[in-house]
Amino acid sequence: ERLLIDSLNERLKDSRVDEREVADSGTGVINAIVNEIDRWPFDTDDASVRRVASRLFEAILRVRAERLSRTAGPETPESISNLMAQAAVRPRGTVLDPACGAGSTLIAASAAGAETIEGWDISVKALARASMRFELAQIEASFHQVDAMLESELRAPVDSVLVHPPFGQKPPEFNLPPDLEAYGISPKSRADLLWIQLALSMLKAGGRAAALLPAGALFRSGAEASIRRFLVDA
Repeated sequence: ERLLIDSLNERLKDSRVDEREVADSGTGVINAIVNEIDRWPFDTDDASVRRVASRLFEAILRVRAERLSRTAGPETPESISNLMAQAAVRPRGTVLDPACGAGSTLIAASAAGAETIEGWDISVKALARASMRFELAQIEASFHQVDAMLESELRAPVDSVLVHPPFGQKPPEFNLPPDLEAYGISPKSRADLLWIQLALSMLKAGGRAAALLPAGALFRSGAEASIRRFLVDA
């Protein structure tokens, strides 16, 4: 297995894949591994076939992450995903990532003992990568194309929310859930703290959320300072 993964890594590092194409969609490198895996005999009883395929796909996701441009949304590092899951996930609990990307935080949630796993994202391509990742690893999860900023009240509350949203995203025009208005209104220039407010609105009573945000979200003044104060006091 190790030899297969190392060989694939070397092939992809040497390949002439356009960096903009990789950053935008990952088509070149993702297709390489998908086409390779598609030829494998998944109808056999040999569990090692699926295990190797899963590890190869994880390898290709790591290679792709290394090639991402600075303008593309990075994947959550494994160490950070594990830390977030350990802080917020409860064994046999329900977990939602409303900006899941390729599902890194949800992989960590599964390892931490989550029973019901759900991911949202606005990108169909990101959801396809996440779905294949979980299918190969034989982890049950559901993925949906949802804009969490606009549709956060669509689902029942969950035990845990893990989220690594796009940094510096401008919030859309929408109505903040009434129970969160007391925390204040995020500035129109960025939605960093709004993601924390949304995460809180998705939780059951006593639930936990973990969010990865830029350092500036801890120090900026104005409306964000007021929101931080209300969040801490609550």
